[in-house]
Amino acid sequence: MTSGVGRLGLAALWRLPVLLWMFAGWGLDGAAQEPAIEVTVGSNPVRQGQDVQLTVTFKNFTSRSATPEIAGLQYRYGPSTSRNSQWINGKSSSELSYTWTYRVLSDEDITIPPFEATVDGKRVVSKSFKLKVLERGEQQRRGARTAMEDLELVIEVSDRKVVVGEPIVASFVIYNRHNGLDVRGYELPSCDGFWKEEVDSPEPSWEPKVIEGRRYNVANLRTVVLFPQKTGDLVIEGFQMDGYIRTSFFSGQNISASADPVTIQVEGLPAPRPAGNLGAFPRLDVLMDVSAGEAVTNQAFTVDLTFKGQGNLKFVREPDLVWPKDFEVFDPEVKDIIVTNRNGETGSRTFSYVVIPRAPGVFELPTYRASYYDVNKQEYVSLDVPQRTIEVKRGVEAAGNTMSYNAKSDVQVLNQDIRYINTEFSRPVLRERIDRRKGVLAGGMMLGPVLLLGAWGVRRRRDAEARDVVGTRRKRAASKLRRELKEARAHLGDSNKFYEAIGKGLEDYLIAKAQLSRSEATRGSLLEAVKGAAPDLAQAWDDLLSDAEMARFAPGAAAEPKAFFERAEKLVSQTESTWKS
Repeated sequence: MTSGVGRLGLAALWRLPVLLWMFAGWGLDGAAQEPAIEVTVGSNPVRQGQDVQLTVTFKNFTSRSATPEIAGLQYRYGPSTSRNSQWINGKSSSELSYTWTYRVLSDEDITIPPFEATVDGKRVVSKSFKLKVLERGEQQRRGARTAMEDLELVIEVSDRKVVVGEPIVASFVIYNRHNGLDVRGYELPSCDGFWKEEVDSPEPSWEPKVIEGRRYNVANLRTVVLFPQKTGDLVIEGFQMDGYIRTSFFSGQNISASADPVTIQVEGLPAPRPAGNLGAFPRLDVLMDVSAGEAVTNQAFTVDLTFKGQGNLKFVREPDLVWPKDFEVFDPEVKDIIVTNRNGETGSRTFSYVVIPRAPGVFELPTYRASYYDVNKQEYVSLDVPQRTIEVKRGVEAAGNTMSYNAKSDVQVLNQDIRYINTEFSRPVLRERIDRRKGVLAGGMMLGPVLLLGAWGVRRRRDAEARDVVGTRRKRAASKLRRELKEARAHLGDSNKFYEAIGKGLEDYLIAKAQLSRSEATRGSLLEAVKGAAPDLAQAWDDLLSDAEMARFAPGAAAEPKAFFERAEKLVSQTESTWKS
C-alpha cells in the first residue's frame, strides 16, 4: 500500500514539469494574439436616404470610442455594444464592438476613414474603404427583382399610371429573413395629393412567404386606397422602420431600413368631357326607387336615387333634380353603405327625398342623366334613369264641400232653453280700477291695427322679392354668407368639416352676386363675373377658391383653418365695398 502510494507520488512529480511547460506555452500563445481594429458596415452599396450601421471592433484589447463624424453620413443613434471572448486550442481572443446608425445624405461614394488607437505604445490602425452610394430611384416591380435583401421595405401599388380619381391600392410591406427581428417603430407617409381611405385590417404580424426560392417573413403594416386629386407625377414618399435583432441570448444590434418612394403618373380625363360627368370609376350604376305606386295629397312618400358600384362614391354630390311645382320636396338624407378592402372601395350612396304632393293628378318624376369615365374600358359611359310617373289622388281631408262631425264627447247638452241675464253683481268692479286701466285698454285696441300694418308691409316686401328673384338673391348673398361663415367658424377644430362648409358658402355667395342659376355656375363663369364687377379682386378669388378646393381633397397641403377663415372674411368685405351692380 505504502510503496504503491510512493510510486503514484513519484509519477506525479515527474508530470509536474510537463504541466508547467504546457501552461507556460498556453500563456505565451495567448500573449501572441496581436491587437487590431476592424471597421464594417451593415450594407454596401447603399442608397441616398437609407440608414446604415457602422461597427468598430477592437480585437484583443479594450478601448473607448467617441461617435465618429464622417462626411456624407448623418448620425442617428447609438452606440450599442457587444463583447465576445474565446479560448480555442490554448489561444485566447476577445472582441469589443461599438455599432452606430447613420443616415446616408450624400449622392456620391463615401470614404470611411481609418480608425486608430495606441496599445502598449504600439499604434494600431484600421483599413480605409469606400461606401458605394447608388442613385436614388424608384423601387423595381416585384416581377423584375433579381434579388431581395434580408431586410427590405417595399411600397406595393396596384398601378403606376392612372387618371384623376382612379383608385389605387397601396400596401406598406416589410420583407425579413432575420430571426428574432423586433420592430420598434415606423412612420408611414401622408400621401399628399391623394384622397386616402384606410383598409380595416388586424394588427401587423409575420406571415411566411417563399419568394424566388427564399423564405421570408412578411408583415403588411397598412393598406390604403388612394384617389389622385390632380394631374402630374405624384410621389408616395418612402417610409422608415427601426428595429432590433437579437444575435444571441445576451446581445443584439439595432437595425433600420427604409423604402424607396414610388411615383404615380396621373393623367387628366380625356377630352371632350361630357356634361354632368361624375369622374372616374371602375364601375357605376344609378337607379331610382319610389316607395309607393300611388300617392295621396298631403301625405308623404319617398324617392331614393342610389349610386352603386366601385370607386370613391363619397365624391358623388347631390344631383340637381327638377320636381313638379305641386310637390313639396325636403333636402335629401344621404345614406352610405361603403366597404373599403384590399380590392378598393365598393358599395352605394343613396339620396333619399321626402316628397309631399299638394294637388291631385298624374305627375312625371324627375329624370336623371349623367356619365362617368370607365377606367377598365377607358371610355365614357352614360347613366340614365328612365321617365316615371306617379298618380296622386285627393285625400279625404282635402275633398271639397264635405262636412265633418264632432264626436259625442264634444257636444254639450243644456238642461234649459233660456238663460237669463244676471243684473246683480256680487263683486262689482271699482271705477278707480277702470280708470287705471284705460291706458292698457287703449294700447290693446291699437295692437290689432299695428300688427295688420306690419303684416301688410311684410307681404308687400315678399311680393317685391318674388318679382325680382335674382336681385333678392344678390342682396341676401352677404347675409347668407355671414351665417355660413359662422357655421364654418364652429368647425375650426375639424379641417374636413370646416373646408366643406366654407367652400360651399363661398360658392353660393358668388352665384348670388353674379346673378347666375346653379346650373349656369361654373368656375370660369363665376370668375368672369368677378372680373366684370370687381376686376381688382379676380385673382384673389381665383386663388381662394383653388386653395379651398385643394384643402377639401388634400388636407395635408392646406393652410390652418383659422388663417384661411380670416383671409376669406377679408376678401368678402372687400368684395362688398367694390362690387359694381
